[in-house]
Amino acid sequence: MVDSKLLSIIQRGSDAWNSWRTEEPHVGSGHLRADFQDTDLSGIDLSCANLSVADLRDADLQRAILHKANLSWADLSGANLDGADLTGARMRGVDMKKASLIGAILKSTNLGRADLSEADLSGANMQSAILDGVSFIGTNLERANLTGYRTHGTSVWRVNLKKAVQSELVLSTEGEPGITVDNLEVAQFVYLLLNNEKIRSVIDTITSKAVLILGRFSPERKAVLDALRDEFRKRDHLPIIFDFNKPTNRDFTYCGYP
Repeated sequence: MVDSKLLSIIQRGSDAWNSWRTEEPHVGSGHLRADFQDTDLSGIDLSCANLSVADLRDADLQRAILHKANLSWADLSGANLDGADLTGARMRGVDMKKASLIGAILKSTNLGRADLSEADLSGANMQSAILDGVSFIGTNLERANLTGYRTHGTSVWRVNLKKAVQSELVLSTEGEPGITVDNLEVAQFVYLLLNNEKIRSVIDTITSKAVLILGRFSPERKAVLDALRDEFRKRDHLPIIFDFNKPTNRDFTYCGYP
């Protein structure tokens, strides 16, 4: 339950909030979290505010100004940050599952190890953001600007990148030779190639030894399939079988005319 005292302090802005945090050092230390769950903080200016480890689940932060705010390890799952300005914010380890950040500004924001699973970042500006180790699972990045952000170790699955601006994505970490690509999904693949010897071995095996066997193999033809597979194995090849069921809505009979 939201503490009315804390709500009144944060509504007075960053200076009042940070002063209170200084006087109460145990808050955010692992013993106590500032609870703003399901609170209306829309349009508030919390630039440079220390909101680390705060509970902001389902909070309304539409159009909030959070320049250089510290939101590290905060829980923003389900929160509404549409149009919020998070330029330069520290958001390492933040939980933003199913959060809405439509049109949000995340330029130069540190989102290392953040969870953005199923978040909506459509139209968000993420130029030069730090996204090392971020989880993009089922994330909507349609029309997002991803120019120049750091993507070392990013996990990418089922993302929507339609019309997203992707260029100069940095794979390497600080102190390593610069490696850039222009596609988020390709970045993940290239990273695996560079840093996982087993992956390189698998790709080498697929490109040099793999044989695709495609078809529809009825029970009476399984013996033919097994014989083909065994013969390829004897020749040190890797058989990969795709056994398709015949579609019920298509006729594959060839009648000899156009």
